[in-house]
Amino acid sequence: MASLTPARMSYAAAIVGCVTFGCYFVLAAICIHFLLKKNRRSSKGQHVVLAYTCLMLVVNIIYFVAASKWSEIEFVESTENPAIFAAQLSTNYAIIKDTAYTINIWLADSLMLYRTYIIWRSIPVLLFPALVYLGALASGLGLLIETGQPGGTFGVGLVVPFGTAFWSISVALNVILTFLISYKLLHQHRRVRSLRVTEVGDRYTDIVAILVESAALYSISGLIYIPLFALNIPLQYPFAALLGSAAGIAPNLIIFRIAMGVDFKGETMQQASSVQFATRALARHGATFTNPESTLNQNSTTGSAKTTKILGDSSPNLEVYPLDSMKT
Repeated sequence: MASLTPARMSYAAAIVGCVTFGCYFVLAAICIHFLLKKNRRSSKGQHVVLAYTCLMLVVNIIYFVAASKWSEIEFVESTENPAIFAAQLSTNYAIIKDTAYTINIWLADSLMLYRTYIIWRSIPVLLFPALVYLGALASGLGLLIETGQPGGTFGVGLVVPFGTAFWSISVALNVILTFLISYKLLHQHRRVRSLRVTEVGDRYTDIVAILVESAALYSISGLIYIPLFALNIPLQYPFAALLGSAAGIAPNLIIFRIAMGVDFKGETMQQASSVQFATRALARHGATFTNPESTLNQNSTTGSAKTTKILGDSSPNLEVYPLDSMKT
């Protein structure tokens, strides 16, 4: 632990920040590319997602440029005169860097709220998370005010209390939303699997999809970072860089699924409900829902609007329709 000095950990944070920003930048460029292609024939909501992605990219670029200048001051200029670094703690570079970092987390939290609404389609479910989000906004604003004071830096004045409150509230919000999204997806998985319709179920409910849709990457990074920050351990610096990058990468993984058209949408539950309703209706007429997966695959491949008879002579007029015709 003696080698984990603040200087070494700050240098490690710079390396982590550069590598993870590169990963984020490539991912954001891919998302924007596919969103631009999709926007030619998409709804207004897709334009909002594109604008959000571009805004987050601009904020992250501003943070990276300011943080790079900050590292140059810390590792180059201040080695000859340590007073230079102390004088830069509350300069415009530091304020811009901290502001962009905080705004990036606010944007990430807002997307998680939006995704939770898309999956649940319930305002009451979002009431408590929305209040927690307001707390993150307030504590983040307080953190920026404190770090913007002359000589304000981590470990001085109210920076630690505001910082601990901000990251704790933000991570708590993401843990809550991660649980809500994961629960809904797992519930969807069990509901669809009970009908043995894996074509619909596996697409949205595999482990990777649940981790991506719930932004678990950011929640896990935050849970590691908060105690390190509260105890003022130098190891916090590389995890602070990782947390900032995770706040950009996790939402863009969701946006990538949106751009590719494989994200979880509210109508997926409607599809499952429609299949379940049709199955029960057939059961009441003494029929069986034979090989639903092949029926779904055949209909999705041919795009046919024709109905598929699956009954015997006992009920010759009872038919089941493809999922596309069941959407409300």
